[in-house]
Amino acid sequence: MLDMEQTPSVSGLVKISGQISNYQSTREHANFFFTQNDNKAMGLAAIASAAIGSSGLAMGAAISASDMEEEADYVEFEMDGKAMKGWVWRSPFANNDIVDVVGEWRDDYFELVAIARPADRTIALYPHCSRGKVAHIKNAIKWWFLGVTGMFCWISAAGALLLAFGESFIGMLVFLLCFFVPPFMWLFLGKKGLLASIGVIFAPILYIYSLDNFIYAIRVAWPAPVFLYIFMGIFAILYSRKTMTFVNVATYVFDALGLENPSNIDLPKTSQAEVYKLIKERKIARENEAIKENELIKNNKETKRKKERKKGRKVEIKKEIKDNSLLSQTEMSLGSMYFKY
Repeated sequence: MLDMEQTPSVSGLVKISGQISNYQSTREHANFFFTQNDNKAMGLAAIASAAIGSSGLAMGAAISASDMEEEADYVEFEMDGKAMKGWVWRSPFANNDIVDVVGEWRDDYFELVAIARPADRTIALYPHCSRGKVAHIKNAIKWWFLGVTGMFCWISAAGALLLAFGESFIGMLVFLLCFFVPPFMWLFLGKKGLLASIGVIFAPILYIYSLDNFIYAIRVAWPAPVFLYIFMGIFAILYSRKTMTFVNVATYVFDALGLENPSNIDLPKTSQAEVYKLIKERKIARENEAIKENELIKNNKETKRKKERKKGRKVEIKKEIKDNSLLSQTEMSLGSMYFKY
């Protein structure tokens, strides 16, 4: 049975501070995003698909319904003798931590939606609560524009190359490469790989087609991108409205913690910057360690030669084994499970 969690609201939320004791955290599955009506709709879709004999659609709908659950930490602890309970993506906290907790009083416990540790500005929030209202809207507009623009350019480039090479083996091969190379380049090489693949795809297009061809294509096909922007814009608005409850809770939490301009706070963005900063610092530290280690090995070799000459025996040079990972498992969760503010 799908465990449906009630989405918190801003009414009744308060902030309290204190020291954690009797801390417990368990990794559990629950549904935080979809409502009971969404679950019913998926169940009805599975039943209807099975009724018309479409076992594939029925299986897909059933799997989608079961995939509504997500992993999160259910934390329980005490603060000044009062019981605290609630869900967060990931809780990196421990006993004796001094924290600020935002939540709502229940009959016999305090139901939390956020835990913040001011000492190192670490915060864990209820799932899907990560951006203030303005930051959420900016992020939605950004990905709507980039997503639709990228989709249209991608399809147009593949179609232009297919039209240029015709319905031949080479044409189909180029068409398939246009579709599969950029995502893989982005996956393995990041933004640089994506930009490189785009350059490789558009270079032959600019060589094959003239400026008149581009002007003619724009005059004929301009309704297609306009329709795509409008259609995906409606979808983005509907999705953004569905997540607005989480956005309002996050904005209230940021305000309750006394953060400046809470509506503009984008925790994934600031946490990603923290990850890059950590990686840079670790790389510099690793390079400095390598320099010192090389100097140590060099000095040990000199010492070895001197001792060999004096005592006539070899001296073993011990080299400490270093961990090659730049970030710990907990630090790698930063930005995806908990945040820095």
